[in-house]
Amino acid sequence: MTNTDLQNDIAKIVEMVNNYIQIHVKFSNTKLSEASRHLFNAGGKRIRPYIMTTVFSIFNDENSLIIPIASAVEILHTFTLIHDDIMDKDEFRRGFPTVHTKWGENIAILAGDSLQSLVFLIITRSSLNSSLKIKIISDFSATLIRICEGQAMDLQFEKRNDVSVDEYLDMVSRKTGDLLALSARTGAIVAGANPDICNALSQFGMNFGIGFQIVDDILGIIGDEKFGKPIGSDLRQGKKSYVILAALSLLNSSEKNELEGLLVNNNLTEKQIERGISLIQSSGAIEKARDMANIFIQNALNNLEHLPSHDGKKCLQLLTQISLQRNY
Repeated sequence: MTNTDLQNDIAKIVEMVNNYIQIHVKFSNTKLSEASRHLFNAGGKRIRPYIMTTVFSIFNDENSLIIPIASAVEILHTFTLIHDDIMDKDEFRRGFPTVHTKWGENIAILAGDSLQSLVFLIITRSSLNSSLKIKIISDFSATLIRICEGQAMDLQFEKRNDVSVDEYLDMVSRKTGDLLALSARTGAIVAGANPDICNALSQFGMNFGIGFQIVDDILGIIGDEKFGKPIGSDLRQGKKSYVILAALSLLNSSEKNELEGLLVNNNLTEKQIERGISLIQSSGAIEKARDMANIFIQNALNNLEHLPSHDGKKCLQLLTQISLQRNY
């Protein structure tokens, strides 16, 4: 399995998911439809539907069964992004204006609400049997609650200077890990895999998600903002990302106090952002974060060993391995 093979496989599944989304994300109000479709048209990695569909393919080759559910998980993810951007006051995502920046907060809230409702409408209208629909709706609902809990924790952490690494990991397990765990687990459940396999894939998604988020934290400091959020946005918002927590634990007392002062400043200048990034980089926090991300990625790879030999397994293994080297 080469990187090119993986990219071709991703492109094939992304095309099916994108086509489904373009057909179904449509409302009678034109402005609401435009706002709801905005982030889908702005790109995105589609990792969650890709993982769900690839897991499914290991046990079942009827793609028509899983594409609606895989599209639903991407729609759910996008709904959370729209609302997160409002709460975080972010002006850009994926290099494009955020929904609330372009259409205003009221339409953005309605776009998120409409997408959330559409998720469950898609599941109920799918060709799955009734008992499976109920199970999936229950699982999606429980996951969404945990995502909201994670977002609440993230917002509360902005006002605190005593956040621990354990609290951070609890937060990202809810905000990021749970949806990836749901994606992997649902692919197995819909395909009819046994409970042990479903549990192993759930653990895979959780470990992958936490590792993925820590890499995101790194890219928020040293990445290229044309691929994502503006560099330094976590500093501006006082976020307690893993990188920032690591820096606070590694800096000497005067530098730690300086970084803490930047984190509580709601009106940072570009020069202050640059200083904050410099403090973080000089502390060794980037390297520490990469080491932590690697632990979770290795755990995710171990979880995949429970799967039978299949090209889909190889794709998931390679996807997991290269997640540490990504630049967006």
